[in-house]
Amino acid sequence: MPRRPLALLTLAALCALAPLPLTAQRPLRASGAQGITFGTLLPGVATTVSPADAARAARFDVTGARGSRVEIVLGLPTTLAGPGATIPLAFSSTSAAFSQGGAGAGMTLFDPRQPYTGTLSNTGRASILLGATVLPAGGQRPGSYSNVVTITVADLSQ
Repeated sequence: MPRRPLALLTLAALCALAPLPLTAQRPLRASGAQGITFGTLLPGVATTVSPADAARAARFDVTGARGSRVEIVLGLPTTLAGPGATIPLAFSSTSAAFSQGGAGAGMTLFDPRQPYTGTLSNTGRASILLGATVLPAGGQRPGSYSNVVTITVADLSQ
């Protein structure tokens, strides 16, 4: 079956959404609810945000026909860019989660570097949660750092 991409979502320090309309009988929508927040970083000290951390992990909400199977593909950056410097950014095999019940409820961890297939709930909802690890250098320049994560959601039920 052909896969129809729904939307591309961008994530920096804040989350921006650029939805693309889907012309089908089963509308599939995604919206950015929040971006990853690492907080104040210390030079030379790695900081990890877990997808289970509802206050700091990124969250994207997906809605569509109840019970629809969806595929999630994430385009992940390798650095955060800031004032004339970058900070390495890493994702592990458990840096993302899929949840039918919203943030933290019944999460299934997955590797955000690989496509993931999940099923929307009986109410046609799910959340994608994303964490990461930043690795600032010992002499890291102070400032605000950000980058973009691209997320494509496709309905496999059609």
